[in-house]
Amino acid sequence: QISRERLLITPVHTLHVRQTAPSRSMAATDAAPGEVRASHVLIKHMESRNPVSRRTDESTAHISKEMAEVELRGWLTALQKDSRPLPEKFAALAHHRSDCGSFQVGGDLGIFSSGEMQEPFEHATASTGDDSGLRQPLILLVSFP
Repeated sequence: QISRERLLITPVHTLHVRQTAPSRSMAATDAAPGEVRASHVLIKHMESRNPVSRRTDESTAHISKEMAEVELRGWLTALQKDSRPLPEKFAALAHHRSDCGSFQVGGDLGIFSSGEMQEPFEHATASTGDDSGLRQPLILLVSFP
């Protein structure tokens, strides 16, 4: 059972995060206690380590960090106006726009635990919240060095 949802906006990433709670019973495909399953939309830009989209195989060297952030904010507005369930509309966005190879699976990064992702990403996905079931997205702004 999914206990929390988060949406993270950064100049580089948009994340849809589902984290399981230790007290919940989980199916075999769900994350175990202390693990996180996350989906994201990556918009690469000129400062990206490898400024080439894995979705289009085209260079993103012409996209500034600021342009990527403006685009992400636009997608956030579109997500908020979309009446479909968040996981469904987020997966559609990731498939349509993400520059990460995970676009093929709706941005799903799978299950991971502490120490497996870059620190800013890990901190964003490990944010705490109550265990009252699905919640509306929480918007966090962070900067990746």
